[in-house]
Amino acid sequence: MKHCCLAFAVLLLVAAIGTSAEPIPYYVLGHQGKVEKVEKDTLTLAAEDGSGKSLNITLELKLTPDTKITTAVREWKGNKFVISEKTIKAKDLHPDQRVAVIYGKVKGDQVKGEERVVLSAVVLAEKESAK
Repeated sequence: MKHCCLAFAVLLLVAAIGTSAEPIPYYVLGHQGKVEKVEKDTLTLAAEDGSGKSLNITLELKLTPDTKITTAVREWKGNKFVISEKTIKAKDLHPDQRVAVIYGKVKGDQVKGEERVVLSAVVLAEKESAK
């Protein structure tokens, strides 16, 4: 019985140590705004609130091969407009386009700082498609 209680106590201790370990510090966030510039692997975004008013915040976001970028297009189908999306590449982005992004914010070490990686971006198309 002593060995069973001791084993149970050790098991509880191991479980407590395992659950008290700090998780990987990351967050998933979203912003909308206008594209300021696009480089090879960076999207610079001027953040705005829901009404389009500038928040005076500029975000530098990292683009990776896994980043999904689409454009939202209003299309005429049948007798009504529907919204669809089409996949585009980062090189298709240009300044002043309205965009909504979902990005992961990963805390790095003291030298590297935080890294913001775009998971998905949806660009509002300038013109609607008539079919």
